[in-house]
Amino acid sequence: MYYKTMDYKKLFPFYDNNPGSVYLDTACMGLKPRKVIDSITRYYTHYSVCAGRAPYALSRELSDGIEESRSSVASLINARSRREIIFTRNTSESINILANIFPFKDRKRVIITEKEHNSNHCVWKKLEEEKRIKLTILDVNDDNTFNLQLFEDEMKKNDVALVSLVHISNLDGIENPIKDIAEITHRHNGLLLVDGAQSVPHARVNVQELGIDFFAFSMHKVYGPTGIGILYVRNEHFRDLALYNVGGDTIRNTYINKKTEYRSYPYRYEAGLQDFANIYACKSACEFVNEIGYEAMEERIEPLNCEFREFLRKFGEIQIIGDCDISCVKGITTFVIKKFTRLSEKNSTVGEILDRDHRIMLRTGFFCVNPFFDNRERKKLLNPAHYPPIRVSFGFYNDKSDLDILKNGLTEIIDSIKDWPVI
Repeated sequence: MYYKTMDYKKLFPFYDNNPGSVYLDTACMGLKPRKVIDSITRYYTHYSVCAGRAPYALSRELSDGIEESRSSVASLINARSRREIIFTRNTSESINILANIFPFKDRKRVIITEKEHNSNHCVWKKLEEEKRIKLTILDVNDDNTFNLQLFEDEMKKNDVALVSLVHISNLDGIENPIKDIAEITHRHNGLLLVDGAQSVPHARVNVQELGIDFFAFSMHKVYGPTGIGILYVRNEHFRDLALYNVGGDTIRNTYINKKTEYRSYPYRYEAGLQDFANIYACKSACEFVNEIGYEAMEERIEPLNCEFREFLRKFGEIQIIGDCDISCVKGITTFVIKKFTRLSEKNSTVGEILDRDHRIMLRTGFFCVNPFFDNRERKKLLNPAHYPPIRVSFGFYNDKSDLDILKNGLTEIIDSIKDWPVI
């Protein structure tokens, strides 16, 4: 296929309108290929009608297109049926919905780790405060990898209803051993929810093979449209789930003196007018990913990330967060410079300097993984004086020239403070 020999940047209008930009924030937002943009435009120019509510042909055609998108998403993660796919707004909403409809009965304990995104932390804290669950937050190993033995020791207590874990961390790109985690979880009669926001953009996910019960991710990270999240629910679990957001399109019929009759899954969880334009474009995003191929993506991304980590290790004043075996890392590197990099709030951050001087777009801050930094500070494994942390996340449109510009930019900054003490 010609994709494998071409300049991938040419597939993304972003680069036409931002020439010379070095975009290294794919963990936050995947750029949009022209194919996806054209699908969104097609909805507004060709359809601009409601799906599923009218007898005329254009509405029926759009309804078919929406279901084709549902099928494409199901195929992307190897769900057994498109009916296992619920459209939401984002990963955060998917996790929140599952948390609020999950059947906590005799078992009320939920396990997460210190490395969860706030979307997979705050909702469980809230439910614990409401005394609806008991929450256990596990530490990971010092190199940020998952502590399988600690996890199994907790599961042996046989009181865990749900395990909710990230698949690939947006903090450090480290992949958790989900298949092993699923096996342990099920052996002790628990169920597994996986935050796949970073895994679907980076690696082929097979929810059946991995043994996942519930899976959440966002299309905007998979080079798809914004505002569309996915909640996968394994078919047999639907019968135990409560209702959540009800109203238009979730019902078969309503009455004055009789109980409301609801539609079957997944439609009973998609209340109200949906984001038809962006759901319609999900099919194009899935097609695009399959046309490029996950293997081709990894062949581009992983060598860049590996070379970048080797570059950082040359500097004694740099600490990589999650400096582990590169084979379990996918496309993300986060680090701190163990010096003061700004003397006051008026000074520019490293991220601002790279943007201003080199047009490098990357992320600084805590990446919505605040509990991790809190825990590491308490354990004296991270020094707040080194903040803000800096995250580089590669997409398959990045190339060696992008990496060289990044390396040159960071070298300039480090050279400029070479006489400053390491703290």
